Amino acid sequence: MAQAVAEDASFKSFATVAAWLHDRDSLNTLFGEATVRNRMAIGRAAREQYDRTGEVAYVPAYSQGDRRAAMFGDVSYYGSKDRGVIPEWTNRFAVMSWPEWQGFDDMAIAPQITAPTLVVHSDGSALPDNARSFYASLSGKKQLVWTEGQHLDFYDRDPQVSTAIDALVTHFQTTLSHSTAAQN
Repeated sequence: MAQAVAEDASFKSFATVAAWLHDRDSLNTLFGEATVRNRMAIGRAAREQYDRTGEVAYVPAYSQGDRRAAMFGDVSYYGSKDRGVIPEWTNRFAVMSWPEWQGFDDMAIAPQITAPTLVVHSDGSALPDNARSFYASLSGKKQLVWTEGQHLDFYDRDPQVSTAIDALVTHFQTTLSHSTAAQN
């Protein structure tokens, strides 16, 4: 979404909540350079296979024990039938998307964003130092709401969801009503 907002001036306001904002350095730190390199290589090979055969190679999107999965380890939300596991979720990740996902650099996009932006994040959420850097690099009017909670709490738990909604409502009412009034 950050890239779309950076590239399209028709966006009048933007907000992120517990966003995963990465660059190559943060991925190398989190997963290790060898893992990142391997994912890039298998992703390119999967894309070549798709181009030749039309067959899409998948791995689990989440698995506690399968290190081939896009997310592995104890990320309880994705394995919980009370939270993330719903019938519509196929729990699969297209291997050919690794290069695009890992090669995407949110941090480089931030300075191109001029729309009023709200960033809601916490120290317990994903890549908090990157969220701070992303915020600091934004070019337009901006607001940071730094709150409490773990990353997955922002998906479906209070008070994180309520805090985020309150901030979002205020942000969009303020930025979009001003934008609409300026157009009239």
